[in-house]
Amino acid sequence: MKKATLIIILAVTYFTVTAQVQTDKVHDNGSTPSNWTKVCKDKKYGFIDETGKEIVKPKYDSIYNFGEKGIGNWALVRIGNKFGFIDDTGNEIVKPIYDSINKFGELELNMASVIIDNKKGFIDLNGKFIENKK
Repeated sequence: MKKATLIIILAVTYFTVTAQVQTDKVHDNGSTPSNWTKVCKDKKYGFIDETGKEIVKPKYDSIYNFGEKGIGNWALVRIGNKFGFIDDTGNEIVKPIYDSINKFGELELNMASVIIDNKKGFIDLNGKFIENKK
């Protein structure tokens, strides 16, 4: 009986450890959902939860604090020189295709001014691009 219990404990431990994301670094949560931790793997950033389950795959060169650009449950992300947003469920709301993204509400209510391929415009709260015709 003791042998079977030991085997079960070892198996559960093995599968728990191997199921967790292996990371190079763990970072201070900063402004993130409370049970998330920012991690770095191969110089790319993502998030895991308190059990080690991957919430956001480590694929971003930078992940900024949630709410930093005026939307509380969105975080600015960067891949190379392009910017986008993820939300607090880990979904990529705005693909990182923009050369720059300003704070929501600075120029237009509920919109952020953006630049993409030398075109100026805005993104709305759904992440939709609206070209500036001015």
